[in-house]
Amino acid sequence: MKIDWIKIIGFRNYDNETINFSDKTLIIGANDVGKTNLIYALRLLFDKSLSEKDLELTNSDYNIFTKATEISITVKINNIWSYVNILDTKSQTFSCCTSS
Repeated sequence: MKIDWIKIIGFRNYDNETINFSDKTLIIGANDVGKTNLIYALRLLFDKSLSEKDLELTNSDYNIFTKATEISITVKINNIWSYVNILDTKSQTFSCCTSS
């Protein structure tokens, strides 16, 4: 399984960003630019160990600069068919959206 890209809208410091991944991707940057928020967005989708409380969004999860009322985290995954057989093979996209 390989994540090709993630699109984050309205989540924490992300207004509307698409981040592409290669076979090997290194995430670097100055403090307070969103590295941890990127990882947490991925965890919201894939980390089965998160509790119900961890999955509940709070006001601080919404982008305060754009006054976002909706959060969308979408990933494109390649070679997932050996892991999950219920996704649409045409779009190869899994999407998780939450609104307030």
